[in-house]
Parts: sequence; structure tokens; C-alpha cells
Amino acid sequence: MAKLEIKTSQQKINPELSTLLFGISPEKKQAADLQKQVQDIALDQLHPFRNHPFKVLDDNDMADMVESVTQFGVLVPAIARPDPNGGYELIAGHRRHHACQMAGMQTMPVLVREMDDDEATIIMVDSNLQRETLLPSERAFAYKMKLDAMKRQAGRPAKENGGQVGHHLSLPKSRDILAAQTGDSARNIQRFIRLTELVRPLLDLVDEKKLPINPAYELSFLKRAAAAAGGNGAYKHHSFSGASAEAETVQPRGKTFCRSDCSHPFRRKETQPRADSLG
Repeated sequence: MAKLEIKTSQQKINPELSTLLFGISPEKKQAADLQKQVQDIALDQLHPFRNHPFKVLDDNDMADMVESVTQFGVLVPAIARPDPNGGYELIAGHRRHHACQMAGMQTMPVLVREMDDDEATIIMVDSNLQRETLLPSERAFAYKMKLDAMKRQAGRPAKENGGQVGHHLSLPKSRDILAAQTGDSARNIQRFIRLTELVRPLLDLVDEKKLPINPAYELSFLKRAAAAAGGNGAYKHHSFSGASAEAETVQPRGKTFCRSDCSHPFRRKETQPRADSLG
């Protein structure tokens, strides 16, 4: 088995991650200092991050990574922290870890550092949001996990719909900071986070592009049991292309959705005010 080599000249670490990890900008960090902190750790001592939202798939991209790891080794070290129960918890590098397993390797280079749960969550999310392709469910849970961590660090409520207790009006909200970091709008981030309220079968349909995100967003406001029964039923009877539907009304968030006289099964039905309520 070829010895794994750390080629520091080819390592590309996100500037924000480098600042979080080392406390200084990457321009001022010498490659030699970085190499001193990298260890070769046995693969069976590395455990996945708790509630890791990103899938590790045996697809074409993984096959390419296995080939690269076999030929060149792991060029960019994984990031982990000591696990109180033994071994290390992976923060970044789950796909590289799997590729090393597929390649028959026994160890991989890992940058080990002590960090708390919120710091680890932010680094884990940031290291994966850079990927070119992400499933809607991956992006949804990643946004939620990072936003909750950012709010806890700022001393704010973690629940996404909670008020900003003690928040000074002149300070940006965590959601706005996350929007600036990701290039996504705060509104779009919030809509993605709502998808985490869906039951897994519906979320799988979103990932498979069989259920569009907008209807899925509206379904997320239904009770989970109702969404599982009514949502799946709605999907089975509609192609979401404008076909008419059998009469049925659901009322998430106090709003009426009509499936009997609307061209779209989840389009809001405009209700007329009662005559006796007009001034």
C-alpha cells in the first residue's frame, strides 16, 4: 500500500475555515505549521459526525475519488475532534474517509483539534456547502444546523421561528449573516429550513425531483401525520402540472388550499370577505 503523503503545496482550505481552525488568516499560516498538526489516523478510529446531513453515495463522483485516492493519496486532510467515547469524530472528510475504505487503505491524514459542538457544526456545514451539487434535503438540514449553532453562539433562541430575545436592532440577525455567507437569500434559507419539517417519504420525493419545492414548502405547515397521509395521497393523484383534483381542502397556517376548483392542487383559494363585515 502506498504511503499517504501530505502535499501542502496543493492543499486548498477555505479561508473562513482556516480562520476558525487557526485563529489567523491563511496568508499568514505557514504550510509547515499546518503539516505539524496533521496526523495519520486509522480509519476505524474515525466516526461520522452526529446527525451528519450530507449523504455519502457510491456514485460516479465517489468512483473518481477512489481512483484519485488510490493514485495520489489524500491531498487534503480531513478535520476531526477527539471523541469522549474513544477515537475521533469527523467534522469534514466523510467522503474522503469512505473513499479510503473503498481503496483498501488503513489510515488517512487528519487535522485534529478540540472544538465545541457549535463550532464543529459550523465547520462541518461550511466544508460541505462548497460542493457543486447538493440535494434539497442536504441543504435544508445544513442551513438549519448552522443557523441554530450561530444563534446559540450569539445567545439567541435556536428555534428558527423564535423571536430574537435581547437582539439589538443595529446588529444583523444570524439568518442575514448566513445569507451573506452562502450567497442565498434569507427568505430562501428559511424556506429550505421548513423542508426539515416534512416526513422522510415526502422529503425523499423532493430529492428525487418528483415533488416540487414550493408545494413541499406548503405541506411542511401541515401536521406530520396529515402530511404523511394527505401529502402522499395528493402526490399520487397529481402530477403538479395543473391537472384538476378531487374535492379536498387542507388548511395549513390558517389558509385555505382548494383541490376542487383550482388549476393547481396547492394554489391558494382567494376567499371573498363576508358582506356583513364590510364597513
